Amino acid sequence: QAAASQLPGLEVERVRFEGNEAFPDDSLASAIVTQETECRYWLFGPFCWAGTDFSLRRAQLRDRELPRDQARLIIWYQRRGFREVQVDTPSVVREPPTAHVVFRIHEGTPVIAGSISFIGAEEFGTDGLLNELPLVAGGRLTTIALDATSDTITQRLNNRGYARAAVLRR
Repeated sequence: QAAASQLPGLEVERVRFEGNEAFPDDSLASAIVTQETECRYWLFGPFCWAGTDFSLRRAQLRDRELPRDQARLIIWYQRRGFREVQVDTPSVVREPPTAHVVFRIHEGTPVIAGSISFIGAEEFGTDGLLNELPLVAGGRLTTIALDATSDTITQRLNNRGYARAAVLRR
């Protein structure tokens, strides 16, 4: 690993998210490429505080990834039911040899599933088939919950002997 002084660009000292209320910073950080320099392992704590190279995972600022990270955050939010989300162009404070990156998020109102109906399920006997599904009326309408609900029903039908079951969504 190159020392901070040998990195060709700026080291990302801090990545911050502003305006996110529905999701914690660590969840959003996992959705983007731009990361901040961090300690490799919690046992290295004293070495990290001292700034020793072997203990740190240094992160370099890659300007071309910032617009992509902006798009990644938008898609991440939209998949979780926030269809009107807006993410401002990331701001970067450059203080060589480090940089601080800020993503400003305007979440908007999430889409709520007002009701859910199943067409054709009654043919299969619904005892337990439609119980405790990931997508519920009154909950956030997410593509993740839709996919999980479809997969759950398909698996339950497979377990009942319907090997070619397919659950379609509208």
